[in-house]
Amino acid sequence: MDKTHGVIIDGFTSGGTNTVSSLRLMLTKSNKKNWEPDYSLGLIDLVKSAGISTYWLSNQGYLGYYDTPVSAIADKSDYTFFLKSGDYHRIIQVKDKKYDYLSCYIASIQKTDEILSKINKVLSENYKISGRSYSMIYFADHGLAHREIDEKIVFNNSRESKRHYDIPLLKVSSDDTHRTQYKVFKSGLMLVDGIANWMGIENNYIQKGYDLFSMENDSDDFGLHQRINKNHIPDDPAIDLTGK
Repeated sequence: MDKTHGVIIDGFTSGGTNTVSSLRLMLTKSNKKNWEPDYSLGLIDLVKSAGISTYWLSNQGYLGYYDTPVSAIADKSDYTFFLKSGDYHRIIQVKDKKYDYLSCYIASIQKTDEILSKINKVLSENYKISGRSYSMIYFADHGLAHREIDEKIVFNNSRESKRHYDIPLLKVSSDDTHRTQYKVFKSGLMLVDGIANWMGIENNYIQKGYDLFSMENDSDDFGLHQRINKNHIPDDPAIDLTGK
């Protein structure tokens, strides 16, 4: 997807340091002062209120579905599909066992890119045949920070760092003619508002006119930088696995 036409937001931030803590805020009209979710005002409810069918596809296991607060959001979808998790083949064959876990995680990133490319290809081919336009967005639930424990590189999700909140945001549409990238700050806590306006849904709870894909910075980070700075965690650069 690094060559596709579309809009890329470099500066989108997540709602938390792990899947559950992030998505429960990003997929609901959360309390931005206290950073608490409101499951009565979820994204699925919003989309369904506009008469649009909703599908929830997940690769987490059946037990995981009932173990996470995210299930409260997923359960409201018209159709749900839970896929079995498969083993990821490493992209980069590492000799040093120190990087085993990191290598496996990188494989999941490539798999995600492949899935997005396939979906875009199917939609594009259908558009050429039927003339039915489409638009899709992709974002990650959280970023990553790493540290070394017992001579192995592991991901550190127990403490907040800037890297945990750095996530990609991409929009691809049938009428895109070029690739645009904006380096602007966008808060994941505004995701529901952004998706609503992207889909053309009007609702009293939605900030009308908010554009998730504009070149304008969000005016409020809802205390995000204060959360990050209070921990004083040193930044950790990306690790190049070439030759490892």
